[in-house]
Amino acid sequence: MKKLYRILCITLLIAILLSACGNTVTPEASISLEEYKTMVSDFNSRIMEESVILANAGMSEYNYWKAYSSLPMYGELDYQKMAEAAMEWLSENSDADAETVKAAYDELIVASINISDANIDGEIPEELPELVQALFGAYHALYSLVVEPSGEIGDFLIQLNNHVNAIMAFNEDISALIEEA
Repeated sequence: MKKLYRILCITLLIAILLSACGNTVTPEASISLEEYKTMVSDFNSRIMEESVILANAGMSEYNYWKAYSSLPMYGELDYQKMAEAAMEWLSENSDADAETVKAAYDELIVASINISDANIDGEIPEELPELVQALFGAYHALYSLVVEPSGEIGDFLIQLNNHVNAIMAFNEDISALIEEA
């Protein structure tokens, strides 16, 4: 039920962002293959940049969690407090903070939609659109994990690692397909 609610919220957020931004590519608009490749390449690079930030915040959460769990008399972990501490650590150690992380996520939602709605003049590799969506899916999963941590520490670390590895693999595949196109 929570997953269905999350999907519904994301869909609603996308609709709101699209109506508010008004700068999405319409299906009637046609872009050149080079413009599309640039759009996908920029998206791919931006996801990589934001994923590094999220991975660092996630490792901060893991370290917080590990230190908290080693206390002799610890109570139940406050996941929200841990996420806030990670964002505070991030703001002290980089140019990012909770607001910039959220803003980047919102921008990448719009960019993902623009890419999927683009009408391209030219042939693109058949698997490229699926890879772009898979890349965003892995980024979304990483974002959700870091912004709303839960579960057990071992599972958290495994998921963090899996999402980062998936993003890196999709990045490599997309980069290779863009060069071929």
